[in-house]
Amino acid sequence: YQEYLKIKTARLEKEKADKLAKQEEDRKARKIFEEERNIREAERRKQKAAEFESRQQFRILKEKFNAEKYKDSSPASPLFIILEKFNIGELITQEELDWLKSVGLYGPLAHYYEKNYLRSDNLWDLVKSASSWRKDDQPQRSLKLLVGKTTKESNLHSAIYTTRGGAFRDIGEYENSEQCARHAIKIQPNSYYPFNLLGALYFQKGLTFKGQKCFDEAEKLGAKPREVDNMIRSTLDKAKNVNKIAVAEYLLKKDPDRYKWASYYLI
Repeated sequence: YQEYLKIKTARLEKEKADKLAKQEEDRKARKIFEEERNIREAERRKQKAAEFESRQQFRILKEKFNAEKYKDSSPASPLFIILEKFNIGELITQEELDWLKSVGLYGPLAHYYEKNYLRSDNLWDLVKSASSWRKDDQPQRSLKLLVGKTTKESNLHSAIYTTRGGAFRDIGEYENSEQCARHAIKIQPNSYYPFNLLGALYFQKGLTFKGQKCFDEAEKLGAKPREVDNMIRSTLDKAKNVNKIAVAEYLLKKDPDRYKWASYYLI
């Protein structure tokens, strides 16, 4: 019987020891789990805070570089990377420039080309910046950028006046626009750009025959028909209704196949 008690006692003590060991093991496992969970939670909070900070920075950069129209607010957006490069003065790639154009973000492009001009003093960059401001619907900034700019390089000088003329057309200052276009033609008579500008100006005023004459001249000088048609369409978007209808009717009568899109402006 004594031997039996000894065995039973030993077994009970072992069970107790095993139970305590299991409890300790469970306690350590829970502690490790809690520590790992706390670490994960801390990392999650840190990541969330970093993402919030990045989103705030993205918003600030959008405002700074006139890119608010881009609705994606994710820091993973290619725009965030591009704007960060802008902000520190780092050059961007041609692929990134093409991406900005593809999504219609001309405000950042205007800033980019203006910075390039400040680095290089290359007036072509200033013309590109002014042109981008026009596409961003800010013609006043375009005009301000090119005021007083001149050069002996005829094609560049002509481009300056053509761009200014386009900006004057955007704000409805038709007389100044025409003066700029004619000055550009005088500087470089073989360039089709100022003729496109004059054609657009006359169409916008409802002067169909004068406008068509200028567009015909532009095509003779190398403007592609599709380019001319795109210019006409953008002009009709800006024209007053009465002029819009007059030009649309004229185009459909002139060539109903080429200008079938003009019927949209008669609705």
